[in-house]
Parts: sequence; C-alpha cells; structure tokens
Amino acid sequence: MPFLLSHSFGAASAASLAFSRTVPKRIWWLAALCGAVPDFDYAWNLHSFRDQSWLAHRGLTHTPLFAAVFAAILVWLAFRPADRGTRLRAWIALFLATASHGVFDAMSAYGRGIPFFFPLSSTRFHLPWQPIRAGPHGDGLFSVLLRSIRTEVLVIWIPGVILLGMTALRRQRFTSNPPSISGEDRPSPPPQRG
Repeated sequence: MPFLLSHSFGAASAASLAFSRTVPKRIWWLAALCGAVPDFDYAWNLHSFRDQSWLAHRGLTHTPLFAAVFAAILVWLAFRPADRGTRLRAWIALFLATASHGVFDAMSAYGRGIPFFFPLSSTRFHLPWQPIRAGPHGDGLFSVLLRSIRTEVLVIWIPGVILLGMTALRRQRFTSNPPSISGEDRPSPPPQRG
C-alpha cells in the first residue's frame, strides 16, 4: 500500500494532464489533498466494519463515484462560477487526482481490492499487475519500509516525474505555438483603401 506522500505526488502528476496551458497554483495543492483524502476512511474503519462493507477501508472513498463527487465539491468551493473552462479542467484534474488513489491501491497486493463499480456492485478488484507489496512485518519495520519505498519510487515517483516533464513540455509547446481555433487568433488583414 503506497504511503500518503506517494499518493499525493501521483495525484498531482495525474492532475497536470487536464491543463494544456498553465496549471492554476491551487490545483497542485488541491490535487495533493485529493490523493490523500480517500484514506481518511481508515478513521471510521476503527468501528470494525467488515472488509466487504462499502464503509470499510478501501471502500466508498476509493471509488470513481467518490472521486467525481469530491472533485465537484472542491471545484464548487475553490473556483468562480464565471470561469467555466477552468472549472471543467479543474474538475477533470481533481477527479483524476482522487481516482488515482484507488488505482494505486488496486496495484497493491495488500487488502481485498477496490469496489470500482460501486454502487452498481460492491465486488472488489485488484489490477492484474500488483507491483506494490506490503511485506510481512516479521521482517522488521525498517526492511518493510525500504522495500515499499523502493517499489513506490519505481512505480509512482519515476513515472510521475516523467509525466510531469511530458505535460510541461506540452504546455510549453502550446504557449509558444498555440493552435488556431477561431478567426480571432489569425492576424487581421490590412485595411483596404478605397
């Protein structure tokens, strides 16, 4: 199971995909928050919900449904209604950021999986590729931490840095040579003298 810092970094990396020009500064910290929030279900899991319950850890808060609703609430709170284009991109960014948490946890061999299709189904799934492993604690905490960190660097941090670099290059290209969408972007013809 990835550490919260890894979840937050992966979420911020995923959020950068939604913006072709500049990424609003608040998106970075909101995306990092979105990467961590799904694990807050651990707090109410102290009531010992069954593992298959949608209230158990890795239940409701790890689903795409939760990601969509949570992203909408954050956009409603953090962005002005007049700025529709930015609000839509912000929602996409924060949805990707929140949903990335469930995807990363589904890449872990730990736990019972993620109910991706909730509320239609409470069946929990792991992804076929599960490189993130929580080792047995009998090996010692330091050994488990080193193994987890090494895996997260390879599976989350390095791809995240590459993704951030690629999206930064895309934004740089876009701002230096924007595509022409309407006649407003074309230079106007010189006035005719009659």
